[in-house]
Amino acid sequence: QNDKLYLDDLRIYSAISDPYKDIPASADYAYWIIPYLFDSSKKPFGLLLGEGKFSLETKNDVSIINFTDKSRGSVRLLPEEITIDESLQRVFIQT
Repeated sequence: QNDKLYLDDLRIYSAISDPYKDIPASADYAYWIIPYLFDSSKKPFGLLLGEGKFSLETKNDVSIINFTDKSRGSVRLLPEEITIDESLQRVFIQT
C-alpha cells in the first residue's frame, strides 16, 4: 500500500489438528479459527516492514525480503522466527 510493505496477518499453523477430520461439521457455514499473533481483518493495521522496491528470495523453509530502494535491509521469515534488520522501521501502523 502506497509503496510500503506491511505484514498484516500472522497465524500459527504448526501442531494443529483438523477438528473436522473425524466428525464433519453439521453446518455448511462452519469454519475453523486458527490461532494468530495478530490479525488485521477487523481493524486495519500492520507491521511496516519497509518502503520502496524489494526482491523476494525463497530457499527451503526460509523467505528473505531484501529492500533496495527507500528502505535498505532484509526481513527473514523462518518457520520459528522473523528477523528484521535494525535499519528497517519495525513499527505497527494503522493501514
